Amino acid sequence: MKQKIVLSLLCVAIVVSGLIMLWPLSFADAITSDAAMRIDVTAHRLEGNLLTGTSETYILQPDSEEFLQIQRLLDEYPYHRSFRSFSRHASISNAGSVLWISQVFGDGESRQVVLADNGEVIVNGHVYRMGYWGNQQALAVMGEIVSILEKSTEPDEITAKRATEIAEAYLESHYSQETIAAITNYDSPLVAKSDLPEIWWSEHGSQPTWKVTYTTTLDGLLGPIAFYIDRHTGAVSGYDLRM
Repeated sequence: MKQKIVLSLLCVAIVVSGLIMLWPLSFADAITSDAAMRIDVTAHRLEGNLLTGTSETYILQPDSEEFLQIQRLLDEYPYHRSFRSFSRHASISNAGSVLWISQVFGDGESRQVVLADNGEVIVNGHVYRMGYWGNQQALAVMGEIVSILEKSTEPDEITAKRATEIAEAYLESHYSQETIAAITNYDSPLVAKSDLPEIWWSEHGSQPTWKVTYTTTLDGLLGPIAFYIDRHTGAVSGYDLRM
């Protein structure tokens, strides 16, 4: 009799645990329309013994079509708990490409969703998984989001990749090798859409640009190196003044 009770309790525990682990969760509570959405798309690849990567940043306003498309897309794909969900250490392991979605609200509260090509997901500091078999669902969602972001670029605009190439050429021709050697993200600078600072308006007028930012070992003393690339002509229209 006792064995039957123990077995019954064990079966109930297994079923409950399975429901807890596999129960679908929604991104609807993680991404809201109350703040702008920042999306950082980072891709890493191994070339020989050298790890290289690219990074692009997009800022989407809540009233933009792209914001609504991504919000609707995430609502269609659930995620679920994994054994790592109960760990205090939220990190992505063994991922080649990562997509970071973050929102910062007026009261200082922030929310973050991280999608990785290995199927792992971080939602507000906890690790989950997307899809029940493999990483195909995560790859599909990430691919659709990147496609939406790429379409948000105007047809006559240069790409973030091209802006990076222009910034790199300018860096090589205008800065010393000593300064270049101090750059810590030479192969993967931060690239984001930005307006040209007012200090450069007298020369170039107000214009939309790509801001390409290089961090250095001297950031604490001088600040990072940043160039503003005209999104239509590809000209270097300005740069951040270092201290």
